[in-house]
Amino acid sequence: MKKLSYLLAVLAFASCASEKETQEEPTKNVEISYSIDTVLVDAKDEFLFLNWRLGISDVDTESKLLYNLNPESLRLEVIDLEKLELKELVQLEKEGPNGVGGGFVIGLDKPSNGNLFLFDVTGIFQLSPDFTKMNKILFEGENLSNQGLPAEAMIDIDAAISEEGDLIASLYQEVGAKGNYLGLALLNVDTEELSLHPTDFLQYLKDLEIYMVQDGRTRMSFPEQHKMQFHGNKLIINTSAKNEVWMYDLDTDSLTSKTYESKLTSNAKSGNYERTTESMERFQEEGKKKSSEVAFNPLMHDPAREVFWRTTIEGKTKVLTVFDQDLNMLGETQIEEELEIGNNTFFLDGAIYQFLNIDDEMAFVRLKPTFD
Repeated sequence: MKKLSYLLAVLAFASCASEKETQEEPTKNVEISYSIDTVLVDAKDEFLFLNWRLGISDVDTESKLLYNLNPESLRLEVIDLEKLELKELVQLEKEGPNGVGGGFVIGLDKPSNGNLFLFDVTGIFQLSPDFTKMNKILFEGENLSNQGLPAEAMIDIDAAISEEGDLIASLYQEVGAKGNYLGLALLNVDTEELSLHPTDFLQYLKDLEIYMVQDGRTRMSFPEQHKMQFHGNKLIINTSAKNEVWMYDLDTDSLTSKTYESKLTSNAKSGNYERTTESMERFQEEGKKKSSEVAFNPLMHDPAREVFWRTTIEGKTKVLTVFDQDLNMLGETQIEEELEIGNNTFFLDGAIYQFLNIDDEMAFVRLKPTFD
């Protein structure tokens, strides 16, 4: 990826940016096969944090290390995935010069530059390779409003970090649980220079959310998921709701999408559930209906074969799909085994790793796909 100073020079984020283009991609129907095994991690007599099912974790694919954070104690577990053992425990500080407390960490990213990014409810902490706090990038305040962020808007904390760790990408939206998406936001990690790209291409996700409303206030929500990831000079975005992938080209300031046709699952959520509920019981009932509909998990890059893999689940049906480097769909196959497929998966050394809790021990089901 080109350096950020160059990117910001060529980007022209404005309402007159390149128009969205949509392409429907035919499937080439390659034959996919796979093998499966299960491996257990040696915790070295430690009790690893499994309560959130690795919900605050990331993998450094170069060092083959998994970083898993307990958000309550701020203890960071470093797992060697080659040796399948606990490598190190790091106690992060809540207060003081290196403190990362004061809020609540909800995400973690480990780009290839060696730094560690912790996503807090108010911004992002950047830590050096030795876990020294470098800075905190705020997602609110005068700095951003002075750069064009509307007064009644906020940047979504569910962001993506570039491979070099110098660029943050996210959505910005109206303040509030039901706030509309307003567009894409890019933020320079070093200078905190902000660029906005107004677009409503993901607004349809808001129409699929469930809300629990009491006394005129939204108490809980069940949103749709979206995943952003950098790949070369592009920002790739896919959602849980549609068999579609969006690509934002950083060089040309253009947004395009590709839609796909699956023969094994639905191609979009139907939305056959109530959107607004008034009780927890009804909220959970409608949530179960929503969860039974099709869900597309994030894309996983397979650098050795220059393809992407994706898992999809609809009821009891589980599907594995492969895409080429240009995100053309090559083929799909049904996963016959009784596997628990979720979005807490990652790809490493030719295998899709799916977290598994075996008697409070960290384990992984490894699905190793091939195609002809």
